[in-house]
Amino acid sequence: MTAIPDLQSFVYRHVAAFGFDPSLPGQIDAVAVGWLGSTVPRSGQLTSAQLAVLERVVADRHVDTGELGYHTCEICLAEVSGGTEQHSRVATIHEGRGDAVLCHGATYYVMPSMILHYVREHEYLPPDEFLFALDQVNRGLRQGSP
Repeated sequence: MTAIPDLQSFVYRHVAAFGFDPSLPGQIDAVAVGWLGSTVPRSGQLTSAQLAVLERVVADRHVDTGELGYHTCEICLAEVSGGTEQHSRVATIHEGRGDAVLCHGATYYVMPSMILHYVREHEYLPPDEFLFALDQVNRGLRQGSP
């Protein structure tokens, strides 16, 4: 997987028929979140509400054409091959595939489905702008809006 800095704009292309919503355009102007590569740019903890919304986004708004195959977590790989203290807590090298899209206002945040692994296992903390979007989505869910 290519590392993309958080909040960098890019053009996201996918096969609309394989996404969570076939009406989502096959090409969108998107904002990257969680395309880490081999390092964690910012560490911290999500609130339990933010994590719950992120889990729902990854489960319900998943896009996977299967064309690019699986991605191996480069952070796990570095920890295992580098013999760091982290090696003992990394039982396996995590793999995943596909992306998730969070639509918030006019912004499409696109993240690898592995963002949950990065958050849980490597304490990746997404940027504040994205956390604010998760909080807003959570408020909408509590008020009965999807």
